[in-house]
Amino acid sequence: MNDALNNLLVELEKLDIQLWTEEGKLRFNAPQNALTPALREKLQAHKTEVIVFLTIQQKRAGHSYTFEPSFAQKHFGLLQKCNPKDCFYNVLSCFQLKGAVDISVLTKSFNAIIARHDFLRTTLQEINGELMQVISPAAEINMQVVKLSDASQKNIDEQLKLEWHTPFDLETESSLRVRLLCLSDTEFVLILCTHNVLFEGGALKVLLHELGTHYSSFLKNEPCPLPALPMQYADYVRWQQAALSTNVANRLNYWRDWFKAGEPPFPTLAKHNQPPVKFEGDTIWLEVPAELTLQLKTLCQQSGITLFSALLTAYAVVLHKYSGYDDITMGTPFANRNHWKIEPLIGSMLVLVSLRFDLSGNPPLSDLLRKVHQTVVEAFSYQDVPFNAISSQLFEEARITPLFRTVFTFFAESPYNQLQLPDIQVKYIDDVHSDVMRPDLYPGMWEKNTPAGIVLKGYWQYKKSLFSRQQAQEMKNLFLSSLKTMIVQPQQKLGDL
Repeated sequence: MNDALNNLLVELEKLDIQLWTEEGKLRFNAPQNALTPALREKLQAHKTEVIVFLTIQQKRAGHSYTFEPSFAQKHFGLLQKCNPKDCFYNVLSCFQLKGAVDISVLTKSFNAIIARHDFLRTTLQEINGELMQVISPAAEINMQVVKLSDASQKNIDEQLKLEWHTPFDLETESSLRVRLLCLSDTEFVLILCTHNVLFEGGALKVLLHELGTHYSSFLKNEPCPLPALPMQYADYVRWQQAALSTNVANRLNYWRDWFKAGEPPFPTLAKHNQPPVKFEGDTIWLEVPAELTLQLKTLCQQSGITLFSALLTAYAVVLHKYSGYDDITMGTPFANRNHWKIEPLIGSMLVLVSLRFDLSGNPPLSDLLRKVHQTVVEAFSYQDVPFNAISSQLFEEARITPLFRTVFTFFAESPYNQLQLPDIQVKYIDDVHSDVMRPDLYPGMWEKNTPAGIVLKGYWQYKKSLFSRQQAQEMKNLFLSSLKTMIVQPQQKLGDL
C-alpha cells in the first residue's frame, strides 16, 4: 500500500468515518461535518484503491494473514531472534488469588481474549528476508496448572524463576504464557509471563480487565458485555506507518538538534573499572511515604510540571553526581495510546524515548525541574516514531552505539488493579523482579494506595557486575533525598546537593 492511500485511510479512521463495499461499490458513514469537501475529493481520487483494500480486509477474517511488524515487534523481535536464549524481554505479572477459582472458566476466559485479539494469535516469522507478523485464525492458551504439595515461598520462587528463565520462541508461540500455581483449594498464584513485544501498561490493563469481564460472564452464563473492537493491532501498525511518513522535516530537525552537542557520552557510573559485560541483575526496593508523595504532587501542580518530570529530575541528579557528566542521557518507555480506537487493543505500542538533559551551569533545583519538564514535553511530541526508524535519514551508516544505557519507567496509573474476579480476593504481588537485565540501571516507580494514603512505590534494578549493593543503595538514597530537597529547598543549587 502506498503512503498516500494509507495516510488517507488512517485520517478517515481517526475521524470515525466508516467505509465498506456493497456489490462492488464504495459506501461510507461519517459523523456530521467529518467528511469535508477536501477529504471527499481525496477519497474519490483513491476510490479504486480503497475498494481493493477493503476487499482484502474482508477476506482476511477467519484466515491466516501476514502484515508488517510494529516498531516494538521489529525492535524486540529482532533482538530475540539474534539472541534466542535470552530472557531479558520476559516480564512477569503475578497475582495472589484467594477463593474458589474455577480453572476451566479461567482457561475459557483466556481463550475468549485470544479469539478477540489477533495479536495473541500472532507469531513473528522471517518471510523473504523480512520479519513479518503472521496472524493465525485460531489459537488456544496452554495454561500450565501446577499443584504444589509444598506451598513454601521457596517452591513458589522456583516456579517464578522457571518463567523468568524460559525464553520465548516468537516464531512459533504467542507472546503470552500463563501459569497457575495451586497452593490449596482456595489459594492460588496466577503468573502472566509476557514478552516485551506485548507488554506495556496499557496492553496489560486491557488484558486484565477483559480477563475479569470474561470470567464473570462465563460464571453467570451471560453474554460478554465488551463492545466489538474498533480495529486490530495490524490496523494500528498502519497508523504507525502513516506517522512515519508525516511531519518528517520537523522530526529530522529535532534529532539534528539532539546531536548538536555531539554523541551522547558513555555513561559509566560504576566507581570501579568496568568488567566484562554481564547481565546478572539485582533489585532493591524503595517507597516514598504518603506525606512526601502528597507534598511532591502539590509542588508539581504549583510549578505546572508533571510528577513524571519531577522523578526524572531526581534521577538525572543521581546520574550527574555518579558520572560527573553535565550531559545526561536516559531512556524511558512511552506508550502512544492517544486515540479511543487503540485504547482497547492488546499489543505493545511502546517506544523507548531518548531523553537528553543539560545540567550545566549549576542551576537551582527549581530551574532544573522546569528545564527537565520542557525537554520531556518536546521529546514526547516527536517520539511517536522511534529514532531507529528514521536514523537512516540522518546518518550514512547504520548506528550501533546506543543513545543511553539506563532506563527509567513510571506508571502514572497502575494497570494491576484492573484484575477483578467475582468472589475472589485478588492481590498484585509487587515485589517480583527479574535477575537478568540489559540496562546498567533500571529504576521504576508507580503509585500505590495504602491505608496511609497514596505512596510512590518503586524498584532500583542494577547490574551486579557494575555496582555493589551498597552503591545501588547510595544512589537510591540520593534519589530520595533529591526529591525531598525539591520540596523543602527548591532554590538549592545542583552543586550543593
